[in-house]
Amino acid sequence: MHLVAVRYDNLIGQFGGPEMTAIGFAVGIDRTIMLMKELDIDYGPDNKNIKVYLVSMDDNCKGYMLEILRLLRNSSINCDINYTYRSIKAEIKKAEKLDFDIIAFLGENEYKSNSVTIKDLKDFKQYTVSKKEIVKKIFEITGRIWI
Repeated sequence: MHLVAVRYDNLIGQFGGPEMTAIGFAVGIDRTIMLMKELDIDYGPDNKNIKVYLVSMDDNCKGYMLEILRLLRNSSINCDINYTYRSIKAEIKKAEKLDFDIIAFLGENEYKSNSVTIKDLKDFKQYTVSKKEIVKKIFEITGRIWI
């Protein structure tokens, strides 16, 4: 790890303050993160481990599903969508087989109310949340830190 120390003598005076000595330092963030990984030190939430499966139950919701997909991926949540809806039971079975944490259903009701119905595949609890609250709820369900 590289630590750089620099003297800033008279810098405060150049900005209108009193003449005095000063120092500063910098740490290479990329090297710090590499070292933290090497030492197995947690450096923040790993949201890529959250897996959400999006299911559109209505062909008219495909655009809405892509909005939700973009929202989740922008929050570093790993997600995938289905392209051929079968049945709720079949979709849940597929999501469980592929080891998803959460399945999100988008149908006409969700589209009209700007919401998403999500099912926690670990304890089978189901929630309907607004589009703007979905990321926070997913983090809550999976025990991750929401920033």
